[in-house]
Amino acid sequence: SDVKGTTKIVTRLGSIFLVRVNGELLESSNLHDFKLIGPEKFLYIKQPAGFEAAIKNDGNVHLVHYGEVKVKNMFGKEVASLPINAFFSLPDSTRYREINWPKMFAFGYYNAEINLYQGFGESDGFIVENLSFVVIPWKVLSVVIVITILIYFIVRYIKSNFKIQRK
Repeated sequence: SDVKGTTKIVTRLGSIFLVRVNGELLESSNLHDFKLIGPEKFLYIKQPAGFEAAIKNDGNVHLVHYGEVKVKNMFGKEVASLPINAFFSLPDSTRYREINWPKMFAFGYYNAEINLYQGFGESDGFIVENLSFVVIPWKVLSVVIVITILIYFIVRYIKSNFKIQRK
């Protein structure tokens, strides 16, 4: 009953307006980092969940980025085209985006290429970077090897103990 202090909490809804004004504009951005989600390694035992991109805005105006990640297998065939929805980055900041890769059976060497629009310019306004990794699902691979060896020995046993003749 001796405590007299009180705090009033007021909630308000606000909107951010991104506007450009006259003056010197510095439009500059780069792809700070492009990697797979999770720990960095070259060999994976299952398909990675997706990709992570960090875009750094070095300029003094906001920029709007968008693009896609194309994943190709060891034969050069495109197995996935993952869109990067449009997002903005504020001046002098780094923005992280996760690009999810839907589950599929993955085996072998893969190359992922990101094409990211910098937020300004025309045809030269895209950043392109590549990432390579290998997926070897050893559990599935070991089952296939065991079944193959079993079939080999069964066929060998049948050929050595039975004679197959035509009537």
